[in-house]
Amino acid sequence: MSSVGIASSANADCDLSDVGESLVGFTIVAEKTINGTFNGCNFDQAIVFTDNTVVHCATYHYAYAYQPEVYLFGNGSTYFMCLDNALIEIKP
Repeated sequence: MSSVGIASSANADCDLSDVGESLVGFTIVAEKTINGTFNGCNFDQAIVFTDNTVVHCATYHYAYAYQPEVYLFGNGSTYFMCLDNALIEIKP
């Protein structure tokens, strides 16, 4: 898996060419939209999606976006959210 790019009509920005190897064994769990302004992740911070589902940050990551579309990846025990071409570890 040398390069994986994901593009959709929903405009989720997730080019995994740099991190594709990190996702071997993971599947796309969902494509979602973050509700409101996303100001990055702090450990255990809640991220609320427009469908009222919630995940929590498992790490720190700086980012800023208004209602970004994201992909969620999981393997049953570890989960990532792809936002602006970066993988952010999350907890369900």
